[in-house]
Amino acid sequence: MAEAAPDAPELGQHNDPPPQDIVLTCSSEYKEYKFDEAFDMWSLITLKAPCQEEDENEEKRPPIDLVAVIDKSGSMEGKKLNLVKTTLEFVLTQLKQCDRLSIVTYDASVYLDFGLLSMTKENKDFALNKIKAISSGSTTNLCGGLMKGLCQMIDRQNPNEVASVLLFTDGLANNGITNSAGIVAAMGDPKRFDGPSQRERLPSQPRIMGQQQAPHRNWLRNLFPSSSSSEQKIENEPAELKTKTSVEGKPKDNVKAKSDATVYTFGFGDDHDPEMLKQISDAGNGMYYYIENEDKIAESFAHCLGGLMSTVAQGIQVQIDLKAGVSIKEVHSVKPFERISDSCIKVNIGDLQSEEKRDVVLELLLGALPSPMVQPPQHVLTARADYFNVISNTLGTAESELFVLRPETAEKHVESESNAGLKMQKARVEMTKAMKKSTAFAAEGNFAEARANIRSQQCQLMAAAEVNDDEMYSTMADDLDNVLSNMDSEESYRTKGSKLQMNMMQQYGKQRSANVDSKAFVTKGKMKKQAAAKSFVKK
Repeated sequence: MAEAAPDAPELGQHNDPPPQDIVLTCSSEYKEYKFDEAFDMWSLITLKAPCQEEDENEEKRPPIDLVAVIDKSGSMEGKKLNLVKTTLEFVLTQLKQCDRLSIVTYDASVYLDFGLLSMTKENKDFALNKIKAISSGSTTNLCGGLMKGLCQMIDRQNPNEVASVLLFTDGLANNGITNSAGIVAAMGDPKRFDGPSQRERLPSQPRIMGQQQAPHRNWLRNLFPSSSSSEQKIENEPAELKTKTSVEGKPKDNVKAKSDATVYTFGFGDDHDPEMLKQISDAGNGMYYYIENEDKIAESFAHCLGGLMSTVAQGIQVQIDLKAGVSIKEVHSVKPFERISDSCIKVNIGDLQSEEKRDVVLELLLGALPSPMVQPPQHVLTARADYFNVISNTLGTAESELFVLRPETAEKHVESESNAGLKMQKARVEMTKAMKKSTAFAAEGNFAEARANIRSQQCQLMAAAEVNDDEMYSTMADDLDNVLSNMDSEESYRTKGSKLQMNMMQQYGKQRSANVDSKAFVTKGKMKKQAAAKSFVKK
């Protein structure tokens, strides 16, 4: 329940936050806990991004730097490659002069078709000609293409606020570095692994004013101390991306520079490696899109683009301080977090796009008290979110506190009377855990257990949907049903089920839409671009 119980001390009179600011709230599972008993207490920290109107979002959105890294290996020949080229043409129509685009293509070799160009009329015409000239080649040097794309971001002189590398492939990496751990490790030092490429002479570019380096750049890079300056352990961080050090023991600067751009991956068809693409996107703070058929190529790219263009906050760090008598049992979040002390953690939320929410589910130990606390109630925790507001170009802060009543007598806790929002988030956490467990069973060849695990979770969600007034339960059950229907055999799991489950596991873990056929976490910005791309392709 309670951000502040009825008789809680006033937290200060606050006006509603400006419409472009993040809202932070804290709540507990129940309103009250008997004073002389200890409890396992669940609590919820929620960040809510502002909802921007479509016209306002387009007008005020920050400029973006976009690098499209496109697989043009032999298997892409024909309709697939043509649809990717049409998709890139659509992307051109959505970019403003202040946006910049680069295209990297790869087969056995890596080609820098053009570096980051401001999307003036002249440069759009140039880019269109380059896109039309893309043709299929031989094998798949996925790592080489990704490194070249990341290096375009590292070499930027005046970075735009929002930057992302979009990596597309339809097959397995079979040239260059071909294993997931090696590719993710290489992302920590792209310059070292960036080989030669063919680069065309670019047209002259007019100087675009208003693209000075953002004031938050250095702050974003220091949300968490590097391993050379802190002994604190950061949990949920990809092991291969922990800060690399040189021979002298100094952190490599390009590791930090890479972190300015997110990496989104797009796997098409039956033959790509979903685990690899998920790991790459996790390391790049992005998402993995599974594209089942050719008709969804343009929609998936546009869906992602709509999210990037609606980014409202970056570098979000939430610090949670527990008060006396309260301790942390478990943090249920896929986001990296750092335990500062027994009573303090910092969670790296990353960015937020318009309309999105992020929830950190905490399992706390609430100790017994020597006497009741009702007036005032017990102070459980304070939460503070620091972030960069890309709409107003300022640093922002949001704060909240959590109190609970500790009366002398209290009614027994009944689940039907618990915090509905927290109950939903616990179900989401359990769903992601079930898919992770199912993935492990399937990897061992135990498909019966994999299916049983998913089916059990689906049944729980269907039962919850009948007694809770929240459509999200039904949405989650439907998505699990889709996963389950593609786990009938080892072959169906290999070709589709494994990819869909990996996609859904990440989507629900990160609370960000990354599947154009799922209703979960959809936003207006993504739906608008998706619909526009669908119409563009039909022309």
